[in-house]
Amino acid sequence: MGIQNTLKAKVKQVLTDRCVRDYERTYCHALKEAEYREAIVAAENFQLACWQAKGVLKELPAAQLVKYSFDKKIDFSALADTMSCEETGPLTNGGVVVFADDRVALSEHALWVLQYWMSVHPQVLCAYGDEDVNDKEGGRRTPWLKPDWSPDLFCSMYYLGGIFCVRKELFFTVCAEYAGKEILPVEYFAKLLFCAGGFEKRTDRIGHIPFTLCHHQSAEDYNSYMCAWATENVNAEGISAGREISENTNNKITSVIIPTKDHPDVLERNLRSLVKTTLGVPLEIVIVDNGSTDENKKKIEKLIRDLTWHDIKYIYEPMEFHFSKMCNIGAKNAKGEYLLFLNDDTEALEEGWLEKMRDKAARPYAGAVGAKLLYPDSDKIQHAGIVNLPMGPVHKLQFRSDKENYYFNRNHVAVNVLAVTAACLMVKAERFHEAGGFAEELPVAFNDVDFCFSLYEKGYYNVVRNDVSLFHHESLSRGDDEAPEKLKRLERERAKLYERHPALLKKDPFYHVYLNREGLDTRIVPAPHETLSCENNDVRVKEIPALPPLSETENGKMRLHKGLYVRVESVRGNFCQGYSFMSGDDNACYEKKLLFENREDGRCYTVLPERKLRQDLQDNMPDQKNVAMSGFAVNVYGLPVGNYTIGVMAKNKVTGVTYVNRCARTLCIGEKYELEK
Repeated sequence: MGIQNTLKAKVKQVLTDRCVRDYERTYCHALKEAEYREAIVAAENFQLACWQAKGVLKELPAAQLVKYSFDKKIDFSALADTMSCEETGPLTNGGVVVFADDRVALSEHALWVLQYWMSVHPQVLCAYGDEDVNDKEGGRRTPWLKPDWSPDLFCSMYYLGGIFCVRKELFFTVCAEYAGKEILPVEYFAKLLFCAGGFEKRTDRIGHIPFTLCHHQSAEDYNSYMCAWATENVNAEGISAGREISENTNNKITSVIIPTKDHPDVLERNLRSLVKTTLGVPLEIVIVDNGSTDENKKKIEKLIRDLTWHDIKYIYEPMEFHFSKMCNIGAKNAKGEYLLFLNDDTEALEEGWLEKMRDKAARPYAGAVGAKLLYPDSDKIQHAGIVNLPMGPVHKLQFRSDKENYYFNRNHVAVNVLAVTAACLMVKAERFHEAGGFAEELPVAFNDVDFCFSLYEKGYYNVVRNDVSLFHHESLSRGDDEAPEKLKRLERERAKLYERHPALLKKDPFYHVYLNREGLDTRIVPAPHETLSCENNDVRVKEIPALPPLSETENGKMRLHKGLYVRVESVRGNFCQGYSFMSGDDNACYEKKLLFENREDGRCYTVLPERKLRQDLQDNMPDQKNVAMSGFAVNVYGLPVGNYTIGVMAKNKVTGVTYVNRCARTLCIGEKYELEK
């Protein structure tokens, strides 16, 4: 018996080792494919070929290249004189001036790309592109993949980087203003952007070219751009246009609108933190209660009597939870020039936060202004701006430690984004009404995203002040969105969001198309090769016999196992995306199939998806073994019309046992739950 057990153990170990070797080969290949130089470079080459095919017959504008030192002043007026003195110089016939930091090397096709881009975008006056590091040791790496024009990010750092292009007409016009004066290049560039309308409502005169235009020898070069405004005496009009203007807003009333119900203790913490951190700030507080019990209503009324520092309105209107309607009621009863929508489960941490948000909201181009939200009593990020991905709105950097700096300090500076959360959202009252307030056809989810989308479509820039932090004791009033009935509501409201804003489906101008865009991978990193080459793999389902009732103790070859974790992140039409892993076991030993079980007749269908790299799972769950290849993303074909529960069948290739588990998400074929038509 002992020998037999020993032999079984050896056979098991041999099979396990074989599974691990196969897994490691697949994983290493996926990592290589996800590398920047393998993925983005290939995508850029494809894009370049497309541009060249379209622009080969175009008459491109002439380009004058000017090298400059980032920290040395220049007499731009004298520079303009040397160029204009050339009778047949390179700036005749609609030319452009290209400024390049003397630390960078232009990419092979940089000048052609700039000339082509300016020729096909005649409205663009200034343009910038992406950049990376290219050295002998590491090759191309550390890309800075940038957003479209972002005035608040520009006021946080000189993110335009090592190369900048301007049309000759604007170049000469601005140079004339600096006759006989030497200034830093970045000050001059800021003035150009100001003259191009960069600090007004949204402009199409500043272009971002999604292409690597220059290379650095070291990532250390980036530091001077990120610290430019902090270390240099830059007084350009373009910078001052986006700086804080406290002197103009100090006497303006801010109305703080707080929806609440049945959480007097939570509300008290919120109000006391608000009072403590806003001393001397003119505030009006509007509390909208949608139906607290009599006991809790009395507690709230007593709390308001105790807080005599501020003008507090208490609006009691019993109704089903309807966040949009509650916020609109608060706004209707507010008298402030600025509106701050604040969840009752938020907690202010330091003085000055509200003034910083208000000063951003005062800018002529500003829409909604958000703040960074942290999980309570921790440094973990809950919200640092919303990114609009193919699967819908996503909180990038969620669950990450705020002690780290992510993607060029994104979590510590003001960043323009497409949307912010209404858990802490400030907007000028007149712009709130201009955008139509919160859409009451979206009672629970995505109403804040919808509102921000509306502001963007009106020409305003939304911004999250990631230099301002609050604690967020999240969703105490709303509950869990993973419950099956709430998931259906979530899908309906997501569909409604894009029905209202079809032009923004899958689009986010403030998040580069070559950054990771699939799943709930909250990192900000260059996208994997598979994402850029083909969005999803197409598969056809295979029908299998209906599953018998299963229990965790069943002795057969198929067992219900709650440790088989199944998370479906996105369902759009026949597209299904998510991840699955076996908790507490070696995932290299499992072959997983997606399971679709008809909820009416019990018929079952399976598909063997290609494994997808999910490095975020490996990073976030170091206690789990070999989970990095646990993702899936498939277009499913062949399912009859019906409503299907989604699950996973995981066969252990060593023991031969198959485990099954299901999730709360469903796939509906023939019913209009899709996000896109």
